[in-house]
Order: sequence, then C-alpha cells, then structure tokens
Amino acid sequence: MAASSVDSLYFDNAADSEEAARLFDETKGGVKGLVDSGITTVPKLFRLSPQTASQYGTTRSKSPCPFAVPVIDMKDLESRRAVVVEEIRRAAAELGMFQLVNHGVEVSVMEDMMAEARQFHEQPTELKQGYYSRDVTQKARFISGYGALRRSSFNWVDTLLMTPAPSDAQDHLPIICRDSATIFIGRIRELGETLSQLLSLALGLTPSTNEFISTNLTTANLNYYPPCPEPEVAIAANPHFDTSTFTILLQDQVGGLQVFHEGAADWVDVPSLHGALVVNIGNMLQVSKLIKGYLFLFCAL
Repeated sequence: MAASSVDSLYFDNAADSEEAARLFDETKGGVKGLVDSGITTVPKLFRLSPQTASQYGTTRSKSPCPFAVPVIDMKDLESRRAVVVEEIRRAAAELGMFQLVNHGVEVSVMEDMMAEARQFHEQPTELKQGYYSRDVTQKARFISGYGALRRSSFNWVDTLLMTPAPSDAQDHLPIICRDSATIFIGRIRELGETLSQLLSLALGLTPSTNEFISTNLTTANLNYYPPCPEPEVAIAANPHFDTSTFTILLQDQVGGLQVFHEGAADWVDVPSLHGALVVNIGNMLQVSKLIKGYLFLFCAL
C-alpha cells in the first residue's frame, strides 16, 4: 500500500470513518504496525472526541473508590462449596465481577499462554498479516480496533480472535501460539463447567450445567495493547457490557482493567493478582437465569 494512503489516516480531512477503516485494514499491520512506523500522534481513526476524552478523564473520583473487586478462593471446593457459592452469588449480584484464585488452571499454563500470545502479536507484520480479516466466519483472525465499527473511534488494541474447535485439537490456530492455546482452552473449559455449576447453585438451580448454561467456549480472544503516543486521546476498550453469560479474563502484570460500580457511580480498578482469573458476568446471565448462554474467553496483554 502506498505511504500516502497510510498517511491520510493522520490528517483532519481524512475520509469518513468507513473509508479510513478500509485504508487502515489494507495495511494489515494493526495498531502495532502504526506504532512500529514511528507515529507520534494518534490517528484520527483512533482519536476520541474532546467530549468523550473529557468524560473518560473525569469519570473516576479524585479519591480512591472504597469498593474492591471480590477475590474468591476455590481451594478445597468440595468442603467449602456452600461458602464459595454464596461468595459468587453476592459478587455477581453486587458488582458483576470477581477474581478467582486456586481455580485449577496452573500458573505455568497461564504464563505460557501469555508468552505465546505476545509472540504472535510482536512477530513481524508479514508473518501474521495472513490472519488479518474482518470475516466473522474465519476461525482464527487478527483484527484491530475490536468492536470499533459500532463506535465513534477505534479501540487501541490488536486482537487475535479464535473459535476453538469442539475437540481438543486446535489445528486451525496459528502455529506460534497453538500449543499453549490448546492447553489453555482445555483448562478454561474445565473451569467454565465448574463455574457454571456454581452459578446454577447460586441461582437456586440444580448444579447441572445443561439445565442452565452451555459450557461451549465460543470465542477466545488474545488482546494486545501497544504503547500509545497520546494515551489521553485514545482508549484500549470503550465502556461496554459483555453479551455472553460470563467472561473469563487473564490479565498480565500491567493491569488496567476496570469495572463500573453503579452504587458508587465510579470505576473500580481490578488489580492484577498473580495466578488469578477474572470473571465478568455478562448480559445473558443478567437477562434470564433460564437462557442458555455462552462462555467467552479473553486473554488480555
């Protein structure tokens, strides 16, 4: 693609958002490609409006929010099941998010997933551009600005979206992260089944997952957030609700995840805890306890 076409993304008189998105997609380099090119300002495609940037800058209170995301220990689950179920019920109802420790997914498995996810995103563009696509039928695809076409600006993020196969074999995934992803997906499926049973009990149902939640892992996303030259005018993830039943997230040590507390009308930081996994309750679970939902996995770098 000609350099002048890429440069047009940086001017105030660039084409409308759809045309700018098309030009950006043609580079197949993602946000990291922009950063690697040496940009010093955020392109218009990713730039928040002054009103939105101001809103994000003033949403959080000057003093720390007194609320914290609950941390639920799953150790000795069989003997502590009633306690864990009540902790999950309370956290899901009050905040819609909690962290799990001693959940059965080995730290080494999570670390390997993080390392290979980073390797995918940090490899040269020519080695990953074959996966760049907005075709939702593609089982493994690399995109940027996840969810951006529904919003006024692109999110500052590169994402590898993967649709796990029903079996343990994940031959369609990129070789560079296939081994770790296959193991990680298997462990998350096991945790998802256990969590589905606990949520069923918290709702007063039987622990049968078939009665409430399908444990079909429908999407596994590996998110990567490159350094931003103007972090005050861009955002990694717009405020949103997950449309799933629940989401399991793995954070790195940098953190940055927040959840909105309606009672406090403020954002609560979700600290990065070594070995922990974050669970976010999605709209499907909030809408009806009888609707079968889907389990989404987001691995955030």
